[in-house]
Amino acid sequence: MRAPVVLHAISSFDDATLDFTGPAIVSGLKKCIGGAESLRKEIANSPDFWSIMHRLHQHKEEAESVFRLLHFISSSQPIGVTADNYESTVELANDFASAASIGSLQEQRKDALRRGGKAPKQTKPP
Repeated sequence: MRAPVVLHAISSFDDATLDFTGPAIVSGLKKCIGGAESLRKEIANSPDFWSIMHRLHQHKEEAESVFRLLHFISSSQPIGVTADNYESTVELANDFASAASIGSLQEQRKDALRRGGKAPKQTKPP
């Protein structure tokens, strides 16, 4: 079976199915991306792969693995970021940066309240 067909099938999973299968999907993608160059290129240039990555990066359990995959793809040689996947790579990196900035703002507010002598309110993370 060809990688684009499998990636398309996975990218069309509904949210509940993706939640349940996320760890297995990320594990499989890591093995495929770490394998043969031709397979890595075929996967990394697939819009469905990036759709899966964008959906999974929002899952707390898979976010770190998705970030590692992003790092591996963007730093791998000779095939890494290409004209075909440049925009998707930057969008995903930006999503991670935005999430980090939100977390850092919350931490800065807590630190400021601690320094001011007030106990910070316990809030649930978004």
